[in-house]
Amino acid sequence: MSNIKQEMMNEKDFVDIYKPISRSPNGDNIIQNIDIADAFANKHGLGETNIWTIVDFDGHFFAYAGLHRLSRLGYVVTQYPWITGNEKAAYYLGEPELQQFRHRWKSDKE
Repeated sequence: MSNIKQEMMNEKDFVDIYKPISRSPNGDNIIQNIDIADAFANKHGLGETNIWTIVDFDGHFFAYAGLHRLSRLGYVVTQYPWITGNEKAAYYLGEPELQQFRHRWKSDKE
């Protein structure tokens, strides 16, 4: 894997480069709890540099390298680690997660 120096990457690049690990056959990869995300990474022989935080910023979703607690929707574990800790990517929630968080988006816009 090449050393990524981008400020912000798109979701396709994030998925292609870092390869989020699905937790279930339907492709869920959002983990709500930081301890569960850490245990999931450890189960796969991975560490903290493989964990990304999914954050909500004005109704737009981003993956930030590392563990963050503010404005977080959950965590994603990837096959490949982030390098600098400054990596960010646009992130779209798939349909199962989209339904789960839809009520939050509506209340933010009203």
